[in-house]
Parts: sequence; structure tokens; C-alpha cells
Amino acid sequence: MATATRVAARAHTRAEGAGLVVAVGAVLVAVAAVWGARLDRVGHGIGVHAAPLFGAASNRLGAVVIVPVGIACLLIWRGKELAERLDWRHLLAGAFFATIAWGIALALVDHGAADGLLRGVRSPFDFLANVQHVGSPGTFVDQFVERIEDNVVHVRGHPPALVVTLWWMQRIGLAGAVPLALLAMAAGGVAVVAALYACREVAGEAAARRAAPFLVMSPAAIWLVTSADAIYAGMGAAGAAAIVVATGRRSDTLSAIGGLLLGAGLFMSYGLLLLLVVPCAVAIARRHVRPLVVAGLAMTTVGAVFAMFGFSWIDGALATRAEYAASIAAARPYGYFLLANIAAFAIVIGPGPLGGLGALRDRRVWLLVGAALAAVLAADLSGMSKGEVERIWLPFWPWAALAAAGLSSRIRMWLGAQAVLAIGIQTFIGTPW
Repeated sequence: MATATRVAARAHTRAEGAGLVVAVGAVLVAVAAVWGARLDRVGHGIGVHAAPLFGAASNRLGAVVIVPVGIACLLIWRGKELAERLDWRHLLAGAFFATIAWGIALALVDHGAADGLLRGVRSPFDFLANVQHVGSPGTFVDQFVERIEDNVVHVRGHPPALVVTLWWMQRIGLAGAVPLALLAMAAGGVAVVAALYACREVAGEAAARRAAPFLVMSPAAIWLVTSADAIYAGMGAAGAAAIVVATGRRSDTLSAIGGLLLGAGLFMSYGLLLLLVVPCAVAIARRHVRPLVVAGLAMTTVGAVFAMFGFSWIDGALATRAEYAASIAAARPYGYFLLANIAAFAIVIGPGPLGGLGALRDRRVWLLVGAALAAVLAADLSGMSKGEVERIWLPFWPWAALAAAGLSSRIRMWLGAQAVLAIGIQTFIGTPW
């Protein structure tokens, strides 16, 4: 009887903790929305008309919304059971395809699949628009820093590797928006699989299984299948997971693969540097840092290749910082976005993982979640992400969302909250992605 009482008391405490964190998150979002609307109304020039998200009010309620609603109902009804009963490989495969299906279903709400899935990558400000200006990839990389202003907006904010990748894709017959959109979708699914695999390595299979439905049915899917940032999320998650697994299996091969993936990712997105906190935290906690050394050597190899073609990662980062300082970011107040960015990220991970933060008691899961949150905090304090973090911070999302492993009851309710938030945003807020 005493044991049952203690278990009930712990469950009640966890439920209270989950509710408290969600309430704090809701207040944070509300404050950011009201504050942002006021800044927008008085002409402050922040350019965020659906604060804290980048977008504007847009009623797109129509018959097609039945597609994401149907998928959501199926995942709410069977998600927990499937996550518990499927064998591990089938669970990972299911999570991969279900993540993509959920993202496509949400995109359908955005005036159909073609517009919803391709508008972001077809943007004149995005990477694909820059490919036509690349005559020789070697020359492009060599002159990237000196001629950074010749590039479109998003390319100026990143190293040159993705543009070069798209150039080569074009050369082998994979030109245009559709191959890029498919690559982004696949990378989004990989991000979920990699985070779950790392969670299993660090905290056990049960924790990964509890988190799986929440990584699949996440509001992040709105941006995960429609922006190049999904590619960074996939590469970063795969690289970090390989190093994490290497700390347990003591595999130099896995460490090298992880280092190569993260190294390549760093030459697509400067922000992936912060994701190194995740494998570093695990390696230090396990007192096995050899994988970090091997991975570091592999990353250095990638950097040396780019250096051979004339590109310095540090010079590129400094040039991007100068471009960012001269952009609309100069008109966006640091103090507001310090708060609004966290509010937007809370929306991205959703109420389930947010509640999980208040209920999570497993220190092993906290190792991954805490490292990701530390990376988010560093990115926020840097001032290099004033708005639009719902896509920019996607590489941190799957790791923070693992907090949902802390939820042990009312799973369908939490999954329902995930679905309502995601469908609501996609139906009533128009975004560029």
C-alpha cells in the first residue's frame, strides 16, 4: 500500500510539473505574441507579422484539412501502441515514413501539395535560385567570401556547400525544386531516426519508444519538409548520433563517419557548430573522449578540403556576421527576440515534449535534452538568430523533443495537443515555407 501511494504521489508530481512547464510556455508565447504585435503595429520594422512565428494571419481552412486530421487521429489512436510493440527496426522505419507523411499532410493545407511543399525551396531568396549563378563550383567556393554580396539572402547566411551540392545534383539530372524538396523530406525523417537511435544508446530502448510518437507528430513538421534547414537537421542528427553511439561501442569507424557528416554539415550551416555540445556531453559523461578526437580529425579533413579550394570557415562566418548585422536584423530588437525565439522554439517542439521537460526524471535522457537546450540558449544569446528560428533551429529540435520520454500517462491527450497546435498553425498562419 505504501509503495502504491509513493508511486501515485510521484505520478502526481510529474503531472503537475508537466502542466506547469506547458503553462509557462503558453504564457511565454502569449507575451511574445502581444509584444511582437505591438512592435509591428508601431512600425518598429521587425517584419514578423505572426509573432513569435515568421508569417502572417491567413485563413486556409478547407476540405483538405481532413488529411492531416485523419493522420493525426490514426497516430493518436495507435501511435503509443505501435511504438511499444513494433520491433526496433520497424519502429525506426515507421518513424521515418510517418514523419514525412505527417509533414506532407500539413503541407496540403497550404493551397495544395505543390505550393505547400515547393514554395519555400522555389523562393528567389533561397539556395536553388543561386545555383544558376555558379559557373564553376571551384571558383564559387574560392571567391565565396569576397563576393558574398553577389549571392541571394539565404546563401549569404551560410557556407557554400549546399549550393555546390545542388550544382552537382543539377549536373547529374536532379535539377529543380522537386529533388531538393525530396532531399529535405528524407533528411527530416533521418533527423527523427538518428535522435531516437542516440536516445536508445544513452537511455535505453524504452525511453526512445516513449519519445517516438512525439518526434513523429510534431509541429516541427511544418518546416521540416519545406526548408533546407531540414537537410542540416538530418546531417547534424546523423553525425551527432554516430558519435554518441561510438562512445558506447568504442568504434573509430562510427566516430569518423560522425565527424565527416558533422564536418560536411558545418560547411552547409555555421549553426551546426553548437550541435557538437550533444556528443561532447555524452562522451564526457561516459568518460570516453576518444570518439571526439577521431571525429575531430575527420571534421578537420573536411575543413582541409575546403581550404584547398580557397574557403576558410572562420572567414566565411565573419563575413556572414557582417552581412547579418547590415540586414533587417539591425532593426530587430535584441531584447524582444531573446524572448520570442524561445517562444517560437517552444511551439516547434510542441506541448508534449514541453510537458515532458517538467516530468522527465531520467538523467540519461536529460543528458541529450539538456545539451540541446544549452545549444539553443547559446544560439539565442548570440543575437545571430532574431526571428525565423522555427526553421533555423530545426537541428536542435529532435534532441529537445526527446524530453517527451518523461511522459508516462495521458499520452493520447498530449499527442492530440501536438496535432491541434500543428494543424492550427498551418491552417491559420501563412509562412514562407
